[in-house]
Amino acid sequence: MNSQDILISKSRYMAGLRCDKLLWCTYNAKDLIPAPGRALQGRFTQGHEVGALATRLFPEGVEAAPGKYLAEDVVPATQALLGRRIPIYEAGFVHGSAYVKVDILNPVGRDEWDIYEVKSTTGYSPQKHLADVATQRYAVEGSGLKVRNCYLMHLNNRYVRQGEVDPGGLLTAADVTADVDGFVDRVEDDLGRMLQVIRAKECPEVAVGPHCLEIRECDLCPVCWKDLPEHHPLTLYSGRRLGFELLARGIEDLKDLHDGVYLGEKQRIQVEAVRSGQAFVDPRQVRSFLNQLRYPLSFLDFETLGTAVPLYNGTRPYQNVPFQFSLHVIDRPGGEPVHFSFLAEGKDDPRPPLLEALKSAIPREGSILAYNASFEKGRLRDLAGFDPSCGGWVQDVNARIVDLLIPFQSFAVYHPSQHGSASMKAVLPALTGLNYEGIDMGGEETGYEFIRITFNDTDKEEVKAVRRAMEEYCKMDTEGMIHILKKLKELAG
Repeated sequence: MNSQDILISKSRYMAGLRCDKLLWCTYNAKDLIPAPGRALQGRFTQGHEVGALATRLFPEGVEAAPGKYLAEDVVPATQALLGRRIPIYEAGFVHGSAYVKVDILNPVGRDEWDIYEVKSTTGYSPQKHLADVATQRYAVEGSGLKVRNCYLMHLNNRYVRQGEVDPGGLLTAADVTADVDGFVDRVEDDLGRMLQVIRAKECPEVAVGPHCLEIRECDLCPVCWKDLPEHHPLTLYSGRRLGFELLARGIEDLKDLHDGVYLGEKQRIQVEAVRSGQAFVDPRQVRSFLNQLRYPLSFLDFETLGTAVPLYNGTRPYQNVPFQFSLHVIDRPGGEPVHFSFLAEGKDDPRPPLLEALKSAIPREGSILAYNASFEKGRLRDLAGFDPSCGGWVQDVNARIVDLLIPFQSFAVYHPSQHGSASMKAVLPALTGLNYEGIDMGGEETGYEFIRITFNDTDKEEVKAVRRAMEEYCKMDTEGMIHILKKLKELAG
């Protein structure tokens, strides 16, 4: 690959700062980079919506090359607009090997420009954003323009929607010029080094290290970590820093830890379970947990959506709005569980009908189990804020909620196949052998999929299939809690 053929975008520059192997694969082994999943696609969509709202703050502007992404299309279109001295959206510039698209390039004074980078985050983070903006300034100034200031435009997390979205209230701009001044001089040297990495005939060897998990997990982790043993040091409970230190010292398996390595009590339990291959159980703690439960037993789980641009009146950016619940109720010891569920339909605010369905389904007495219950309690408090008339009911329900996470978070029970995690998706298969296999839905993507099929023109059969998967997934969450509780009773003797 010739250097003349190589252009390094903002995102690839960021990849190069993180890891040479990631950068090389981005150009030379693209098949190793997974395609964006539904959750990531959902985040991309959120970013596009925020970007579109930001342009409304510069109403005289024009997009450089709508629907075009390649430098050969965007750069000439941008050059043709510069003389008009109007705001330019998605302005493209090439300087050396850098190719950037500036979200908003705004003219100021007689011959200067301001750079606005728009993010769907709720604040400015130098670790996440500085190199991105500095690369833009490098390319814009290298193309002959004068840059006055650089701004990072982000969401105002205190904004509450009332009526139509107000871009001026939703978005705020942080002046990051001083930070960019301290960074931009290194960009050219960075790009030169990155070109050498990209042109290399063989993929560079890079050891597993903290860079793998900077900001978020690297796309190459499944590739780079595949040869690590099942119980490698990065599976240590709350021990990521220690895990990287152990790997750097050549210790790749928790079974090989020696007595000189300091471990917390929970980590010690984990290592002993790995060595023995048996679950650790403290029956006394488990019995203490079980003794607080009162019938009828209810098992509750919410699914929520949290969008960058609030969808409903009275909501903030990324506020978790419940649109679905699953509830299983067992009225007496040995009784069969009865299932109740709700999944919103249509574009209206889902909270009123969800609240009505939930109030009629939850028994007036007995314990209510949730996994990581602080989330369910928080959503119930939000519902009380939305509808103050149900405040007393919410207070009673929250007082009866018991967190099924507690025995596993406290390590009263730990199975080696949990791999250091106390999440339900780790505990359920470890203790019961059950899992979510075959359910084409889960986690963050659930909310994004609900938005996609609700607010877009989606094929009716696809809508039915997605909603069916949502029902199965949410139901599995509460069914799974029933099976976990049954196993806890067995372990308690």
